Amino acid sequence: MPPAPLLLFEVSITRLSSTGSCLLKLLEPLLGSYPIHLFASDSDVPASPLLTRSRIPLPKRPVFLRMFLFSLFSGCAYASTGFKRGVRIGNDGQFPFCDILYRHFSPRFFLSHPSDIATSAMRRLARTLTYRWYALLEPLALRRAAKIVVPSQGVARELQSQF
Repeated sequence: MPPAPLLLFEVSITRLSSTGSCLLKLLEPLLGSYPIHLFASDSDVPASPLLTRSRIPLPKRPVFLRMFLFSLFSGCAYASTGFKRGVRIGNDGQFPFCDILYRHFSPRFFLSHPSDIATSAMRRLARTLTYRWYALLEPLALRRAAKIVVPSQGVARELQSQF
């Protein structure tokens, strides 16, 4: 029996995306040797015989709408693919039903420090809406995950202090 695929949920797996670029670096050594299915709007992941994709159509802006729609559409795409097995890997709770959750930051922490969110009023509003959405999904994502991966001890402390 072939190994269960890695099912990766991320809005943008590109070299220009902060989280997506990290995931891209993690994926590249696995390409061709392990089955992977991507649920993403944008991807720089090169074609590979064991790689399949579900492209999630999203608008470029506003950011909040993009993130909200990804949560909704990626869930629909996942349900329609019929995957019964697989290790679901997600980022920041965008798809809150993951086995492995990669946390770049805690939206609750940022919301409790509004001056750190952005400099312009419009950008602050856009990020605040996005972070509020993530903060709603965060408890579900953290409860559901079997493993939580963080890039630093600082992010680990933020999550521990918030939860």
